[in-house]
Amino acid sequence: MKGVVNMMPKWGALLLMSLITGVAHSSEPQIFGWLEHGEIEGIALDFKLDTGADTSSLDARSIREFDQDGKHWASFVVPSAADGEAHRFERPIVRYALVRGAGGSERRPVVRMTVCLADEQYREEFTLNDRSKMSYPVLIGRSTLQHMHAAVAAERQYTRQGDCAN
Repeated sequence: MKGVVNMMPKWGALLLMSLITGVAHSSEPQIFGWLEHGEIEGIALDFKLDTGADTSSLDARSIREFDQDGKHWASFVVPSAADGEAHRFERPIVRYALVRGAGGSERRPVVRMTVCLADEQYREEFTLNDRSKMSYPVLIGRSTLQHMHAAVAAERQYTRQGDCAN
């Protein structure tokens, strides 16, 4: 190991050592299944944890972009299978993400939403996209997983029973 570190540029050695030693976090990561129950803005939804996606994605319908006070905003509806309701939101657009998939590339608005998983709340970025043809309404990507200090066990599902109401 020592010989490998000596052959790397200084920044590479620092990155390697932080990955090996876990300098960024003093505790072990939380282990989640690839499917988990959670909430976004108090709406109970199933989450697919996907290490192949960078940015998280939310099933949003009737997306409408508009300007308010010189800033770009999005109005959208989040359907919930749990309560049968359609929940309307308006959020500032923090950026646009270029999402690549089998069907090509697509530019999507990104907004911040409060997500709760296993009793912990996080303010995270989500691309808005109609996910009605997908199996799960929420995809949690690497950026969110990193903030949560989480690891995904591909063989596990629904490992956490949290009370997000707190």
